[in-house]
Amino acid sequence: MREVRRAERRERMGEPAETIQSSPFSFWFSLREFAAIPKGNQTRESGNSMREWYGAGMAQGMASCRMGCSKSLGRGKKHYILIPLFLLISALILLEAPALFAQSLFTLNFANDEAGKFPAGWSSRDKENMGKVYSVRAEDGHRFLHADAQGISVQIGLEKAWGLGEFPILRWRWRARVFPEGSNEREKSGNDSVLSVYVLLGGWPVPSSMKYIWSDNLPVGTKFDSPHSSKTKVFVVRSGRSLAGKWVTEERNILADHRRLFGEGEKNPSARGILLLTDSDNTMTRAAGDYGEITVAAK
Repeated sequence: MREVRRAERRERMGEPAETIQSSPFSFWFSLREFAAIPKGNQTRESGNSMREWYGAGMAQGMASCRMGCSKSLGRGKKHYILIPLFLLISALILLEAPALFAQSLFTLNFANDEAGKFPAGWSSRDKENMGKVYSVRAEDGHRFLHADAQGISVQIGLEKAWGLGEFPILRWRWRARVFPEGSNEREKSGNDSVLSVYVLLGGWPVPSSMKYIWSDNLPVGTKFDSPHSSKTKVFVVRSGRSLAGKWVTEERNILADHRRLFGEGEKNPSARGILLLTDSDNTMTRAAGDYGEITVAAK
């Protein structure tokens, strides 16, 4: 009652109303604490944690809203018209946020790796040369994997298992720097690429794989068997030098590609890992490029 009398007295005397510390807008600031997404690999468990953070943020925000709105309603219609808009936006966020947080199975990046070193978790059959070709670099606060192959072919890989039916999207960033001269991935004598990303599949004794390449001259959309093994299906996703030196993001539906390249025989195909290759051993020239983060997601 004392607060009401003070407010009425201020109004009669023409003094400004007391500033309200809690308002509907404090909801948005309370979400900032819960919106930070941890860097590094994300799993389905991390998606659940994010939903818990978000729920806590919504609870805190709604509490602030109730306090602020109850005080604001007595101060004029201009505060009242904000409430329906606020509730609509909040409802939309509640519907969309869980889906956004739960879509990625994992993201591979090099943020925690030491610059100048071979990345942790990755390996190669050619342990002697893998560190000579691949190393982590830093540029403008961003870390990535740099590859520089001079007359050599060294493939590196990281073991990760997932079902293509549940997580069919592969997304990655790469940057071409130096293209191997005289390359033609259809021929053994010219089978060198500035950048290649493989999805390693099942099979024994030689596993099958899908190889996505940035070719110097083959048209985008070209697909063929590797000249070294029919179990490796090659797909040209980027071609030419017009974007050399620039980061480019690629996205593939690897389940659809698997059916297109291997047929419909396998109902629930699965992947075993990711492989990377920048090579120039067949042309005996030089190839150099960069790999950024690689994400496997549901959509």
